[in-house]
Amino acid sequence: MSEHDDRGHHRGHHSEGQIERPGWWRRAHRDWRLWVAVGLMLIGMIVYLMTMDEAVPPGGPAGQPMPAAAGP
Repeated sequence: MSEHDDRGHHRGHHSEGQIERPGWWRRAHRDWRLWVAVGLMLIGMIVYLMTMDEAVPPGGPAGQPMPAAAGP
C-alpha cells in the first residue's frame, strides 16, 4: 500500500500541528468582495454595450442647428 491519504497527498509530508490552508484561488472564490467586483464589472460591460450608439458628442446634442454666419 502507498502512503497517501484520501485526498491523494503523501502522509507525513507536513509536520504535526501544521494546518494546511487552501490555495489563494479557492479562498478568493469564497470571498464576497470578489463576487461583488465581478458583478459590477459585468453590469458595467452590459450597460456599455447597450448604450454604444447613444453617446453624446462633445459640445452637446447634435439636434441644434448652427446659426448662419453674417456675410458681407
